[in-house]
Amino acid sequence: MAQPIAAIATAQAAASVGMVRVSGEGAHEVCDRVFHAASGILLAGSPGYRAHYGWVEQGGERIDEA
Repeated sequence: MAQPIAAIATAQAAASVGMVRVSGEGAHEVCDRVFHAASGILLAGSPGYRAHYGWVEQGGERIDEA
C-alpha cells in the first residue's frame, strides 16, 4: 500500500466541522499524533470507513475541531 495521504473532504461552503479523509499504510498512526477523538479511542485501533469527531491538537493545544 502507498504512504499515508490526507485530503480535505469538507464541501466548499460554510461548514461547522471540517472533514479530512486519510488513507495509506500507517495513516491511523499519523492521525493519532495530531487528532484526539472525543470518545477517547485511538484511530489506530478503529476499523476503517468510520467517521470520528474530535480535535486537532498541536503542542497540547486544540487548534481545530474535526
